[in-house]
Amino acid sequence: MVIVFTVERASASDLIAHDRHERLRVAETSVIDPKRTPDNRVLRGPTSPKEAVEKYVSRIRPPSRRQEEPYARIVLSASEVYFRPNPRAKRGTWNAERLAAWSTASQSWLESTFGDDLVHLALHLDETTPHMHAFIVPTYEKRARVPGRPMASRGETDDEFEQRRAAALEALPERAISYSSNLIFKRRDSYNELRRSYAEALAHLGLGYGRDAATVLKEGGLPATPTGAKQYLAKTVVSVEEERSRLKGVARAVETKRMKLLKMVLDLKNVVKRRVEHGLAAEREVLSRREAELDRAEKKAAIRDLELRTRAIDLDQRDRTQRAASIKLQAAADRIRNVLSAVSAVLELDTSADELFAALDAVEQAAEEIERGLGGGAKPKLRR
Repeated sequence: MVIVFTVERASASDLIAHDRHERLRVAETSVIDPKRTPDNRVLRGPTSPKEAVEKYVSRIRPPSRRQEEPYARIVLSASEVYFRPNPRAKRGTWNAERLAAWSTASQSWLESTFGDDLVHLALHLDETTPHMHAFIVPTYEKRARVPGRPMASRGETDDEFEQRRAAALEALPERAISYSSNLIFKRRDSYNELRRSYAEALAHLGLGYGRDAATVLKEGGLPATPTGAKQYLAKTVVSVEEERSRLKGVARAVETKRMKLLKMVLDLKNVVKRRVEHGLAAEREVLSRREAELDRAEKKAAIRDLELRTRAIDLDQRDRTQRAASIKLQAAADRIRNVLSAVSAVLELDTSADELFAALDAVEQAAEEIERGLGGGAKPKLRR
């Protein structure tokens, strides 16, 4: 885990842009989450960085017009893993205890390093990783220029010169803005010194120095000078162009493979589609045959059921007919028995011929009824 330390000079237009960034929190990129913007805090100075600078400058000597970038802007942070030790933690979240320790140590270092020149400090928690924005107005004690010799061109006497010299020596120093005259920024290696100082202040949190520009240049065999930086940038540009060319080649190869894979996928889809369609056609044909067989079986069953119902009706009708015939036969038999009994009685008695013929007619009638009951035709009557 290492510190994140960025410092750069700032102009009046940079101050306005920074003021807009601080107050409006416009989601110019997807990094800012407006829902967490209320969590941001101003740790020092007014809410507006522009107001903070103007308020501080009003009490001291303002910068000259020749100073295009009289201010300094610093961004402080640390490795993401410091704020989110749990690798499964969601981006935009943090460990509250670690955040508090880092915030306290960072603010203490800024205040002890820059004092009153630290006019604005804000903690931003609505982006991916917690970080601080500090705005510095570099000042120094401007003393009156002590004259070295009399102004002969104006006819200044020795006494006047001594008085002017004494007044310059007794004059109180005046606070003025100057980046190049500030005790911190006037040093040649000021940025790296500040980075080292900040790393030392946060070492107890387990945060290291990391790699600065000078280290990168030395590792590349280049001097830690503006010329070395230009050479490093030139080499970096060449390396980037070579890498870009290589990546383009890789991208073309990947695209070729992607097209081949896409063609294979489409071919496979067509094969699967044809097989599925062929299988569906075969299944439809089988289903059609089975439906036809079922229809035929259902028709045969219906015909068989109709035949059985008809036969059952016929059998029922025949049974009823036979029962009715049986009843009639039983009645006719009873009548014959009665007639025979009567005939036997007639034969035993002395009866006339007319009575005998009447008995025979009754027997004949009974016999005809029996015949009809059995389904036969009518028999001719006996002639007397």
